[in-house]
Amino acid sequence: MKISQLITCIVLVALVVVLGSVYLGFRFLVIHEFNQIERDSMERNLVRVHQAYLQELNQLDVITKDWAEWDVTYEYLASKKSPYGAKNFNPQVFDTLRVDVIAYFDREKQFYGGASLENGQVVPIPSQLIDELGRFVASRTTSAASSGLWSYKKRYYFLSKMPVLTSQGKGPSNGYLVFLKAFDQTVTSHLQKSMAITARFYRGSTLNSSSPELDMLLRLQSTDQQVVILDESIVGYTLFPAVGKELGILVEVVQPREYFAQGKRIVWIFCLYLTFGGVLYLLIVLCVFNRYVSARLKSLVTGLSWVGQKDDGLGRVQQDSRRDEIADVTRACNKMLDTIECMHNSQQESQLRQRRQNQALIDLAKSDLLMEQDLVSAAQRINEAVCRGTGAGRSSIWYGSEDQQQMLCPDLYYAPTSHHQQLKPLPYHFISGRYESAELSGSLIWNIEDSYERSRFNAMLQRLGLSPMEGAARISPIIYNEELFGFIIFELEEPMQHWCQDEEIFILSVCNYCSQTLATLKKLEHFKELEKNSSFDELTGLANRPRFYQLLKNQLLQAQQLDEQLALLFIGVDGIKEINASQGQSVADSVMSEVAKRMKSCLRSSDLLGRMGAGVFMAYLALPGTIEDVEFVAAKLIAAIGAPVEFADEEYYVTGSIGIAIYPTHSDSQEGLIDCADRAMSQLRQKAQNGICLYDPTLDEFS
Repeated sequence: MKISQLITCIVLVALVVVLGSVYLGFRFLVIHEFNQIERDSMERNLVRVHQAYLQELNQLDVITKDWAEWDVTYEYLASKKSPYGAKNFNPQVFDTLRVDVIAYFDREKQFYGGASLENGQVVPIPSQLIDELGRFVASRTTSAASSGLWSYKKRYYFLSKMPVLTSQGKGPSNGYLVFLKAFDQTVTSHLQKSMAITARFYRGSTLNSSSPELDMLLRLQSTDQQVVILDESIVGYTLFPAVGKELGILVEVVQPREYFAQGKRIVWIFCLYLTFGGVLYLLIVLCVFNRYVSARLKSLVTGLSWVGQKDDGLGRVQQDSRRDEIADVTRACNKMLDTIECMHNSQQESQLRQRRQNQALIDLAKSDLLMEQDLVSAAQRINEAVCRGTGAGRSSIWYGSEDQQQMLCPDLYYAPTSHHQQLKPLPYHFISGRYESAELSGSLIWNIEDSYERSRFNAMLQRLGLSPMEGAARISPIIYNEELFGFIIFELEEPMQHWCQDEEIFILSVCNYCSQTLATLKKLEHFKELEKNSSFDELTGLANRPRFYQLLKNQLLQAQQLDEQLALLFIGVDGIKEINASQGQSVADSVMSEVAKRMKSCLRSSDLLGRMGAGVFMAYLALPGTIEDVEFVAAKLIAAIGAPVEFADEEYYVTGSIGIAIYPTHSDSQEGLIDCADRAMSQLRQKAQNGICLYDPTLDEFS
């Protein structure tokens, strides 16, 4: 497709889009406005419906109040004179008042008298109606007037209740007067005349449970009115609420959508005028384009034919002396060729760097840092990979101590001499604090460019005994499980060197790769330290209970395999609690430590002494020899325990008891052997003696 044809298509598409947008916008605006006009009109009609309803109630309230504040009515409720009923309960009165039921209730809200009008005849009020009215009057806790729509046996009435007072409106009230006006065809016709609109009335008590009117009536319990817009008409709904818990009367007002139809006609007329104007504009644009733009494009093609005419070494295009658009395009082409050449050189350099970085990552992955289980060796391999991949002259790894008070450096690598060294710790805020307060500009790596920050960084290097390098320096975080583990600091030697984006990606890749490895190795070192601490008693340095049991188990297995004997000594040191109570814990700990040291010196290197807790110890003797040999060793232990202990120019004395069990003579299991030694100790203490006791099974039978 030619450029002229393409421009023609673009102009045509742009025109269609503009015309379509204008049409759709105008259509939306007009239709929306006319919809709003119809909605506002319907809402005003619904307001008139409510006003007519309230006016009907107000008229009934006025009549009821005038009748209730009549002195004759007041005297009737006081004495119940019979002429009152004959004069006031007749068809003329009901017709004049336009009510259907007149009922009186005394001060105790009990029915007093009244009548109703049915088929033009005055008849007594039905008892059921009296009961319902009585309940309504009794439900009002105050004597104030009340009115509203009231339902009885699926019939609706306008109800007005007033206290009976004197003609001056003073009390006390002698009772209550209730007027009921049936909501019938006469009332609805009167309402429609006063509203000046046509409406339909749906009585809630007569609606079926599946009718849509009942569903609308229930929705209107929580709102005043609702407007529904249909294709051909607009329907408004409002509610005459009923007093109590009964359903009210649903009022439906329907009006045709005349404004909407008029709006659509306006939109169609506008669309015709818009189409005509758009076609006319398109014809004008195409004529101008064919006569002017096409000629200019041909001139541009002729000028571009000069491009590349001169085959110089750099492949630049030929320029002429003219100063028009063609000359500008020629200069732009030469500038573009210069940019392409620079991009080509940069791409070659980038490819070399990426090959070097990929090889460094491959070598790092092949080294399997976890196999050596050495944090320092892993740090050395990582620093070497960083220097090879980025060309940095120096790289170091730092991580925080357990208390987050210091930054530790397991390795610093100086690339020119391939030298590794460990650095002394630095305060935690020297690196972590400065990194967290730095402005990173959307990158995780902090490029130390600010002169003030660079001077602080150089001062930190000098504190470590290092000479600052002249090139740029960067700090990259090592993040493990979304927590900061440590940092990699790397520097360039030459001041003219700069960092590239692929180097930043490489450093982040190294940090992501080594984060788990470094964290795992750090945990391994920590676990080794914990394992060492958890295997020995903190006070005496002897094996603790778990450690002793494990070594005893191994020794018993060896004795079983070689058919050898093993002696287990259950040692109790008495008197430590008394020293603790009288002299304090520090003195008791010193005495206990000295006693443990003496007992250990009584044993061979093949034997083992362990502390079980408080003043309880255990020892096993490998290849113990005879029973006499075992008792000799036990006697040495008793003597070592009983010797006085000097502390702070004072002498302290403790005593010892030892129960002895022999494997496999007394038991061939670890638990049984420990139990036998414990029983031997108990047999000795039953005699209230200190000393040595060899386990005797016959004594268990008597005990």
